[in-house]
Amino acid sequence: MAKYSLESFMTKKVLFVTPDESLKNITRLMSKKSLSSVLVVKDNKPVGIITERDIVKYLSSFLNSLNKTDATHHYPVATELMTHNPITVNKSQTLQESLIVCVVNTIRHLPVIDDDGDLCGIMTYTDIANELLEVNQRLQDLSLVDPLLEIGNRRAMELALKSTHELSRRYSHHYTVVMIDIDYFKKYNDHYGHQAGDKALQNVAACIKNSLRASDYVYRYGGEEFLVLLPQTEADGAKILAQRILDTVINGAIPHCESPFNTVTVSCGIACYDEDSKDGVSQWMQVVKHADEALYNSKSAGRNQLSLYLNIDKT
Repeated sequence: MAKYSLESFMTKKVLFVTPDESLKNITRLMSKKSLSSVLVVKDNKPVGIITERDIVKYLSSFLNSLNKTDATHHYPVATELMTHNPITVNKSQTLQESLIVCVVNTIRHLPVIDDDGDLCGIMTYTDIANELLEVNQRLQDLSLVDPLLEIGNRRAMELALKSTHELSRRYSHHYTVVMIDIDYFKKYNDHYGHQAGDKALQNVAACIKNSLRASDYVYRYGGEEFLVLLPQTEADGAKILAQRILDTVINGAIPHCESPFNTVTVSCGIACYDEDSKDGVSQWMQVVKHADEALYNSKSAGRNQLSLYLNIDKT
């Protein structure tokens, strides 16, 4: 969070008044712009702040003075209304630090100054809180994405599987898991190098994504393995999709001279969950295990093919 300084998020165009501005002009500005407070600036340095409470306090005192026959009245200016020496923060400070300043001091508007004390922007409590929420969301999103392949990572996969499994149990839906492994990938890396290996991974990931429906999801399971999640899909539909993935990867024609196929291929293992499957908190893990066993069968049978796991335990 430390790298998110105020300079990146503050509003640089600040509405303010000078110390000699009249109450009439101040209230007109606040009303027109729907401001709950206005900054008082002299020589580009914040010297005070006027809030709605300050104005109400003055008007209350003014009305009370009307009962005194010897009272004299005049139109006040900003310096007579403002709270002097407003709390400020330096533009290099973080959003989190600024939020703490707002909370501790019970303030909603925070002038931002530079190292010379000159005004360079303003942040509100709402701005800071909203930015922190957005930053946290972006960080959370990043933590769920594999940076190389730009698909969901292992953590995202586990969250999606858990949610899909619970929904399938509740509404008696099927779902299917397809495990995918790039054939002879170690030999590919050894021959072509790891940079080429990364590029091959990206190409295969793209082939998988291009083969899926809008309702399907692909995740990097680890290394050269992928997991595809097919909600509300039975085995027959999964076999059609897995075959499409096999064909798309072959048609991608990525040269692989260390493979008997002379091109990059993948193997697939398929396992389906339905409402008759044995129940349990870790059942989605069991479906993944079965898909992995089916993948092993594909590789043992010669690779570049798909296998279906047929023996999910029944109650």
